[in-house]
Amino acid sequence: MRRAILTHLWAQILLCVALVAVVNHLSAARFVRLDLTVDRRHTLSPATVEVLAGLERPVVVRAWLSEGLQPPYHDHTRQIWELLEELRARSGGRLLLERVDPDGDRSLAAQAERAGVHPLPLRRQVGRSAELRQVFLGVSLESGDRAAAADGLVRAEGLEEELLRALIAVTTPEGQRPTLAYVQGHGEPDLSAFPEQHPLGKLAAHLRVTGALAPLTLGGADGVPGDVDALLVIGSQAPWSAREVFQLDQFLMRGGRAALFLSSVRGDLAALRADPVDHGLQGLLGHYGVRLDKSALIDRSHRERVTLPVEVGGRRHRVSLDYPLVPWTTDLSRELWPVRRLERVVLPFASPVSLIEPLIPGVRGAVWARSMEGSSAAHGLIHLDIEALSAPPVAEEQGPFPVVVGLEGRLRSAFSGVGLPPLPSGEPAPEDPLSVLLDGEPSRLVVAGSSDMVANNLPLVENAVAWLLEDPRLAEVRGRRAQGAALPELSPAQAWATRGLVVGTPLVLLWGALLLWRRR
Repeated sequence: MRRAILTHLWAQILLCVALVAVVNHLSAARFVRLDLTVDRRHTLSPATVEVLAGLERPVVVRAWLSEGLQPPYHDHTRQIWELLEELRARSGGRLLLERVDPDGDRSLAAQAERAGVHPLPLRRQVGRSAELRQVFLGVSLESGDRAAAADGLVRAEGLEEELLRALIAVTTPEGQRPTLAYVQGHGEPDLSAFPEQHPLGKLAAHLRVTGALAPLTLGGADGVPGDVDALLVIGSQAPWSAREVFQLDQFLMRGGRAALFLSSVRGDLAALRADPVDHGLQGLLGHYGVRLDKSALIDRSHRERVTLPVEVGGRRHRVSLDYPLVPWTTDLSRELWPVRRLERVVLPFASPVSLIEPLIPGVRGAVWARSMEGSSAAHGLIHLDIEALSAPPVAEEQGPFPVVVGLEGRLRSAFSGVGLPPLPSGEPAPEDPLSVLLDGEPSRLVVAGSSDMVANNLPLVENAVAWLLEDPRLAEVRGRRAQGAALPELSPAQAWATRGLVVGTPLVLLWGALLLWRRR
């Protein structure tokens, strides 16, 4: 009898070991994860899964992660590595992972920098003193002769977006990468002149991963090069010539895509003065069906905090105040994917932008963002003092107003029946008039009533570029931020019921235990 029991026991042990081995083998072949969070933050987006499933050749992924980091980065490196392991499991074995710690090794540190991952200065506590330590928190990817990197991964939010961006860049053939250009010559910022720590420098770095990025000056004989897929106009401060407007028009006629972030009011916070901006593009936009107003958007309830010079006791001090000329909005068209997942949009020195109905036949328009209820628009604004803005002036129109709009379809040229603009030298234009496009190919156009909103809303700008290029993958992932779910606000009755449950449950259990003890 005893021998039979031992035989059965050993048989059960061997069966359990065999079952564990089989389950382990199957789990290695097929990845499964149970995500119980409300926002599915630990589940890869369908866009990422689609890109991983479409990998045709191996991608070498090196995680350059420093060891021995202090909180909170010690846990952050674990999150990066776990996400990479999940990507590898979803890739069908085409992602080859390698983890490298370059600390203390000059050769590895130089190799990391050549791969696009640079050291970051992080403060660490050593006893009672603090010191800066150069650490690595980045990932490099290689596939054949193409390479990309996701550098400076110091935040848990947006990890999947950064890795997907690099993965798309390294798996897209060079000939299929889009070409992006940004206009210069009218006081626009030069994106390549900003360091990566600056918002505009960060935008340029992200756009370079998407495609080739280069400045463009219009007005010559050639116009927009034929290989440019999307054009950015950010903050023109001086008037465009008729020839430059014509070249922008012809770019859209041949199916080009453009995003225009234009301000009608320029705010000088040092002098507390507002100056009108004359870029001369209202006429072209109006022909396409977009009205860019010249008023200034004001919101005294939904506003950002900025630093302003305030005179106190005869002396000027810089004070942080909620400023009505830098409003924000959450009134976004959630049915449109470029703004669906954005939390809010900040609108510094913005002007209303509206669609002129009816639009050109075959052209569809949509409002992406509106100002909040209670906002208004002031005409002829001059003084930016906070006291002058506290009371509504006479020439103030009540909102809300559209501030970002998008058009798609076959636009019509604004130069139908108009002579070709001459060259800056005054010579006649060399183009044959019969070659001027009057009815355009399918195009896309985004217009926003603020140039300052670019540096304050990088996800919106990047989503707009993705919409122009018709690539919604990054926009889908961009809104997946790791945010804790807020507890619902309880009514007084619910609060008392919750207190009673929390306090009463232990008492009931204790009373039951005492009764059980007495019966025994």
